Amino acid sequence: MPSDQHNSVAEALRQAPPFGQGDEIDVAAARAQMDLMTANPQLAKGTELEAVTAAGVPVEWVTVPESDPAKVVLYLHGGGYVIGSIATHRGLVSRICAAAGTRALSVEYRLAPETRFPGAVEDATFAYAYLLDKGIAPENIAIGGDSAGGGLTFATLVSLKEKGQPLPGAAFALSPWIDLEGLGDSM
Repeated sequence: MPSDQHNSVAEALRQAPPFGQGDEIDVAAARAQMDLMTANPQLAKGTELEAVTAAGVPVEWVTVPESDPAKVVLYLHGGGYVIGSIATHRGLVSRICAAAGTRALSVEYRLAPETRFPGAVEDATFAYAYLLDKGIAPENIAIGGDSAGGGLTFATLVSLKEKGQPLPGAAFALSPWIDLEGLGDSM
């Protein structure tokens, strides 16, 4: 049986006005809708937030009481590379931190259509380099994300490997969007 939270999100999606006509999306409306749906996130108990920048990229430290300061999740939010933000995924990230016993650095990567590929990948790799510069050992970093953030996780790993950078100790993807052409059988 679906949770109350699931039912709440499903109902909000059913009630939401369409983002655009046909294949065209009203980006501002889509972003506003996402912000509205996630305006009151359920944070893990004792969550602390700290906004900073990493090589010019806005990021946010998410720390819960049981966080191991030596270990970090580099989190890349979902939203089809067009919507979503640190704020829209704050609740999810804090609960991941609580479950993993670690802190997270959530990345406000640049979005389309204002920024074209590879802007998001660059921002994610800058945030990863920031963690290394802060003395976090690569083996103590897990990079991950949901949806587009899951796809961005894989793109970031490829970029790091191509540049000869040390790879993180772990990676995870929650329903990753990795078939950007939509050619897979699941489509």
